[in-house]
Amino acid sequence: MLYSTLLLTLFSGVLSAHNYFGAKPVEPFGLLGDAEILTYSIPEATNVEFIDVGTAIRIEVAVPEETDLTNLVPTFTVSEGANAYNSQTMEEEISGENSHDFSFLPVSYLIEAEDGTQSIYAVFVYEEGVNYEKELISYNIPGQITNEIDQENLTVNITLPAGTDLTSLVAEFEVSYGAVLTYISDPETYEMIPQISGETANDFTDPKVFSVFNHLMNEYLDYTVTIEHATSVNSTFSDAQFSIYPNPTGGVLFIDDVDSSISKVTIFDLTGKQVKLFESSLTNKIDLSNLANGLYIITVHVGKDVFSRKLIKK
Repeated sequence: MLYSTLLLTLFSGVLSAHNYFGAKPVEPFGLLGDAEILTYSIPEATNVEFIDVGTAIRIEVAVPEETDLTNLVPTFTVSEGANAYNSQTMEEEISGENSHDFSFLPVSYLIEAEDGTQSIYAVFVYEEGVNYEKELISYNIPGQITNEIDQENLTVNITLPAGTDLTSLVAEFEVSYGAVLTYISDPETYEMIPQISGETANDFTDPKVFSVFNHLMNEYLDYTVTIEHATSVNSTFSDAQFSIYPNPTGGVLFIDDVDSSISKVTIFDLTGKQVKLFESSLTNKIDLSNLANGLYIITVHVGKDVFSRKLIKK
């Protein structure tokens, strides 16, 4: 990905190319035309480096390992007569006053000279001694039956009990240290929605592309996440042969027409949350008398097969 593309799509596309690039500066007589950040630092900084990447100036600020990057107050100086603005909000930036969260993405500044000349600066803060990578380490949905991450093909395949609502699922995930996970809501503009593990809900009716972005490396990997309802795999008998009764049940439930030993029985609510698990000394009869009344999904593991049914407890 080009640096300019990332810079222009920070925080769900707040930046736009026509605002900052391709501008035609005016040069009235007597007005100053320098639009530069001359110095930049934060109290915790151990090193600051300015790097010209063509479309912008990249400022890399090193801080000690385990520094809290979420509330840092930078101090800086700009060219005489110039002003600094936060290029995400277009609010004026005041040295030593504005605090920023540098843990998610770089903080970008628009520097504007008296004559209208503009420059973009992107500030990256990193912890010394940390190995920054860009990998989706884990991605799980509560109540999942199977989960497979393919790091070579950058895919995640998850199965959930039949009948689980796929339109508002919340994943628990882990990415490489220093990286963030975003949902690519518009592949053409690369508009991104930040993801928070255990909080952000997504509609998985169709496969979704998520990007693991390491802002310091300025690199990313796109993972395609596909979530489907469970079906029988490598079945030695048809799904139609599998049955549970009575359904609705008031307590005892029987699992019928299973010619192999049952290895696990799981009960999920309709959000995919596991509410009951049976996996030792199993027979074809389970006691659900202490399960609250309602509609559930029962998933039965028989050898390599996984079968799901809707279950009513009354």
